[in-house]
Amino acid sequence: MGTAITVCPLVLVFKIAKPALVLIVPIVLYSAAVPGVWNGFASDFDATRVEVIRYQYANGYALEHMSRRGLLRTCQDARIELTDDAKAVCARVLNVGPGEH
Repeated sequence: MGTAITVCPLVLVFKIAKPALVLIVPIVLYSAAVPGVWNGFASDFDATRVEVIRYQYANGYALEHMSRRGLLRTCQDARIELTDDAKAVCARVLNVGPGEH
């Protein structure tokens, strides 16, 4: 009798949980993957750019530690406030000569 009282609720829980797992696993994977991929896409997979976008503020140190594409996009983004040293970094990046990257 004691075994039946213990085993029957467990069997019932497993019967309910298996169909629920079919729904919950994709939802959890989607909610974990999509925001991470979006942060990477929005920042060009550059963690420094993510923080600059989040706080709308950049200094020279942050700009020097970004990827080239992230740096260019940050310098051209009017919504991001740049410090004086960041403006100097952006001026150097945006004023390139012929044949330079």
